[in-house]
Amino acid sequence: MGLSSWAAEPNPGSGTVTVTINDPHAKVVAGATVSVLKWTGNWKQVLQRRTTDSAGKVTLDSLPIDTNLAVHVSSAAHANTMHKLVFATPIVQEMTVIVAPPATGAIKIVDPDGKPIPGAMIQRLEITDRNEVLNYIRSADAGSLGFDLQPSDSQGRLTLPPLPDGARLKVVLLHPDWRPAQIEDLIVADQTLATVTMQPGVRLSVDLLDVNGQPQALDPQQAEIRMIEFQSEKRDGSVQHRFTIRDNQIQFTVCPLQYDRLIIQMDDYFVTPNLMHAAELPSPELDFTSGVEKTIRLNVRPKVRATGKVIDADGKPMAGVAMFSSIDALSAQWPAIDPAADLPQQTRWLTEMRRKWSSGGDAETDADGNYEIQLAAGSARVECIQMGYFCRPEFVEFEASATGTVVPTFKLHPVPVLRGVVNDSGGKPVAGAMVRMRSTGRGDAEPCGMTDDAGAFELKMTRIPYRLNAEGLVDNVSVVAMDVKRNLGGISTVDVTDSAATNQMVITVGPQPVDWIFQPQPDLPAIDPTWIASWTQQVEQGRSLYTAGMPGMTPPNLATGTWLNSPAKSLDDFRGQFVLLDFWFIGCGPCVRDQPTVKTAHQLFTDLGCTVIAVHRTGSTPDEVRDYANANGMTYPIVVDDANGTITDQYRKLGVVGFPSYILIGPDGTIVHNDATMMPPSLRRFKLERIYQAIRQAAVAE
Repeated sequence: MGLSSWAAEPNPGSGTVTVTINDPHAKVVAGATVSVLKWTGNWKQVLQRRTTDSAGKVTLDSLPIDTNLAVHVSSAAHANTMHKLVFATPIVQEMTVIVAPPATGAIKIVDPDGKPIPGAMIQRLEITDRNEVLNYIRSADAGSLGFDLQPSDSQGRLTLPPLPDGARLKVVLLHPDWRPAQIEDLIVADQTLATVTMQPGVRLSVDLLDVNGQPQALDPQQAEIRMIEFQSEKRDGSVQHRFTIRDNQIQFTVCPLQYDRLIIQMDDYFVTPNLMHAAELPSPELDFTSGVEKTIRLNVRPKVRATGKVIDADGKPMAGVAMFSSIDALSAQWPAIDPAADLPQQTRWLTEMRRKWSSGGDAETDADGNYEIQLAAGSARVECIQMGYFCRPEFVEFEASATGTVVPTFKLHPVPVLRGVVNDSGGKPVAGAMVRMRSTGRGDAEPCGMTDDAGAFELKMTRIPYRLNAEGLVDNVSVVAMDVKRNLGGISTVDVTDSAATNQMVITVGPQPVDWIFQPQPDLPAIDPTWIASWTQQVEQGRSLYTAGMPGMTPPNLATGTWLNSPAKSLDDFRGQFVLLDFWFIGCGPCVRDQPTVKTAHQLFTDLGCTVIAVHRTGSTPDEVRDYANANGMTYPIVVDDANGTITDQYRKLGVVGFPSYILIGPDGTIVHNDATMMPPSLRRFKLERIYQAIRQAAVAE
């Protein structure tokens, strides 16, 4: 838990859980301290600590309905333990957490000549304890979670903090003079667990300068480095750690790789710009493949305070609204895009935005609709995001003052509901048709649903999409209707800011050719040729990295997982059918927002020979996944990966490196479409259309 960058949107209401703490022998543990934490990029306590009674129980109430919670347990005679806590609906639930005696193991750290390396640090622990739950402990959070991480001593001995005896362990290491290293599949015990040989790397120095280009006096403050690479299979070259600033500089060692992102965060200062690499716009600053050490110069500015207010359309204050800010990136030293460069318009626009802006602080409005947010003096912008609402303008730009700034008030309006009816060419209502919104914008998954017996539909948007190639919202969206059993289809457009039009849509469907759904439409204009070149480059890279995920290959059969909602034991049991594999996990916000289209695929295509299988990555127990699925209406087959992450590791070789991810398998058991190795339209966005097309093409071929 805890390293996911995805945050599910909380639901209204609250939940209650009664926690029982047992030791490995099923004896209750009285007097244990229990708290509830929420992951928001780091762990924050959301409920005051409580103590188990003589029966080892404690009741935790008034908890937010959220998928990013964890129970933290500490006890004098046991190791600190965390356990995922998931509330999908306002319910009362019970859970048992097993705590184990502590064991203090150690790792020997040596160089390639076998000499001890002092000063090696832990940047992350991955612990799977007796609860069969995978927990991530980052160095930045370790202290607040009760884990004391110490560097290796003069003999190269790195003593681990007390951990649950018998737990499975992965350790990710860091050293200023050696490249990141890791070791996994350890079993926690009171002994030296393993020897790790660290290898030479590439030295990186980051100079921290003020707005005038002079060294900023920051010693001995700390800065959190997030330097991410997506090139290696397990991203084991990434660096996520807090470093002490010395001589106005941060120094550490990286792998000889092309890194994809460098973000530096400090408590009292903003460090800009954030550096990012993309295939179509390489970042030479993040390219260390030559093995030559580098110095990167970034700007540092003190954080300043700004305040503001959010109201609804009636002028009433709105609480709990998420506020985000951007500050001047001060990236004039980085080269601008060549105007003659053959780049997709969206890539050009996004790159210019990244050159202009870096992330500032974020905040949330209080009961009176007020907020306080951190910025840097100079050009700044603030925007608000609230599910079910939109505002015009979407953001405000202003000059932030070093002495404080009052941001203009935001007024939010409810996002309209799309209502209408689907008729055939004779004017008769069409029941059971799939209806979904599509747009040329970006943002959340587009809503979808089915028509009722009267042909009526209702689509609820969580927000209005943002424009793809520019700032602002997309006013005009399309609504597509398909009767998949009779091969009828149609499309209509609507202005989502016109409340009358969104409430009385009429979509007429008629016979359509097989590929109609992907031919140029109002919401699918002719593809920009520069996009084709960009996609082709990305797909070629995916095909070279993930040869096992190519079309026609047979994917791993999922036999090592625990199956729910099905008597099946492997993919072999689904031969003769199409299968949509949906890779997800509890707590993944984009996965939650994609679930309506996955459920619709199950409803639409089961009778037409396509089965949806949701594959849950390691990190949750089968019982937790079963409870979540029951609460969220996931009635289709589910496979839960084992605690060793066998399925997750197998499918990583096919390109499943992010969540959600999708693979469509044909009746012969081989891959039909894999977003990692094939050109768009993607299953991520067009899974319903892709499945429909595959089924129709198979029928025509027969």
